[in-house]
Amino acid sequence: MRKFISIVFIASLAFAQAKPAKPATPVAPAQAPPARDAGVAPVKSAAAADAGTPMPAASGFNSTELDRLRKEVNELKLRSAEVERAQQQRADALSAQVDKLSGQLEELKGQLTKVTDAEARRADTEQAVVNQKSATSSASASLNSVLGALATGNTGGVDPSLRYAESVFTGNAQKNVQLARAALAQGDLASARQYLLLALYEAEGQR
Repeated sequence: MRKFISIVFIASLAFAQAKPAKPATPVAPAQAPPARDAGVAPVKSAAAADAGTPMPAASGFNSTELDRLRKEVNELKLRSAEVERAQQQRADALSAQVDKLSGQLEELKGQLTKVTDAEARRADTEQAVVNQKSATSSASASLNSVLGALATGNTGGVDPSLRYAESVFTGNAQKNVQLARAALAQGDLASARQYLLLALYEAEGQR
C-alpha cells in the first residue's frame, strides 16, 4: 500500500513539472514619489500668497507712528534749513565787515604813505636848509679872505673862491658876486670889494 502511494506521489510530481508555466502578469512600475527639496517644504509664489490679502504694515510700526516720524523728519529739515540760513547770514555779515575793515586798512595805508612822503620831503628840505647854511657860511668865509687879499692889492688865486660863492649864493648875493668878478676882470679892485661887501650882507640875510 505504501509503495502504491509513493508511486502516485511521484507520478503527480512529474506531471506537475511537465505542465508549461503560465506567463507572469506584468506589473506596472511603481510611480516615483514627488521629489522633495531636501526636506524643505515648497514656498508658495508671491502671487498666490498675496492674492486678495493686504500686506501687513512694517513690523512694530503703524500708520500713526509713521505719520509722527514723517512729521519729525520734516521738522528736522526745517530746523536744518533755518540753521543754514542763519549761518549764511552770519557769514555774509562777517564778509561785509571784513571788506569794510579792508577798505579802512587800505585808506590808513594811503594816509600813512602820504604822511611818510611828507615827512621825507620835510626832512629833505630841512637837510637842504642845513646844507645851504653850511655852504653859505663857507662861501662867506671865502669872500672875507678875498676881501683881505684885495685890500692888499693881491688878486691872485681869488677867482675859485668867487666862483664858489657865486654857486652857493642866491638872489642879490649871487648877482653882487658876479658884478665883483666883472669888476676884477676890468682891474677895478675898489668896485669889486664894494660888490663883495654887498654880497656878504645879502648872504647874511639869507642864513
